[in-house]
Amino acid sequence: MIRREDVVVRPFGERALLIETPPIIHPETHQWISDLNRWIHQQSLPGIIETIPAYASLMLLFEPHKMVHTTLQTIITDYLDKNEVEEWIPAAPTVEIPICYDPEFALDQQILIEHTGLDWPAIIAIHSQHTYKIYQLGFLPGFPFLGELDPRIHCPRKATPALHVPKGSVGIGGQQTGIYSLKSPGGWNIIGRCPIELFRPEHERPFFLEQGMNISFKPIEMSEFLELQNSFHDR
Repeated sequence: MIRREDVVVRPFGERALLIETPPIIHPETHQWISDLNRWIHQQSLPGIIETIPAYASLMLLFEPHKMVHTTLQTIITDYLDKNEVEEWIPAAPTVEIPICYDPEFALDQQILIEHTGLDWPAIIAIHSQHTYKIYQLGFLPGFPFLGELDPRIHCPRKATPALHVPKGSVGIGGQQTGIYSLKSPGGWNIIGRCPIELFRPEHERPFFLEQGMNISFKPIEMSEFLELQNSFHDR
């Protein structure tokens, strides 16, 4: 349960308001933020450009000539002071994401084996037999931060990030797992690769995934990976 006294509402630059809860990764915190985000959208407040939900915060971006910090902050704090955020738990869709765990794509296979003390088939089984929640999108456009990862395969981020992580790489960073939507430097331990284009800027809806969705991983062989990758490129 999120306590009102633990919630901070403060300006964040000239065009944003930040609502913060205690910085923990927890389904209850995620649900509270999702419910508050839903309530804000229902109000149709003037000047609100975008809301950005994250693990333990919700940022509201607004147009200063249509909304000011003090007014928006008062609206939010008054609501939080007088109400418990109404819980609304929809049937979140579960999206099956194919992952190829072939050694060619599992760039940090040996690191994961040595850190966990497990063999590779066991690591794949643990990683792919769990349903994950998308807590937030960020770092890269469309990059999903997923939890909760089974503690048996937690692995700390690299002390020195790799300069080039291929697009579609699936990584483990601490207690999280995620998918690199673009080629990028990165410090997560790479366990496999996804053939799906997660960020499609030319589309009306550029992000394949959304915050709040559930994700499951389906292990696939290299031949199926190449077939799926080609089919997405042809669209």
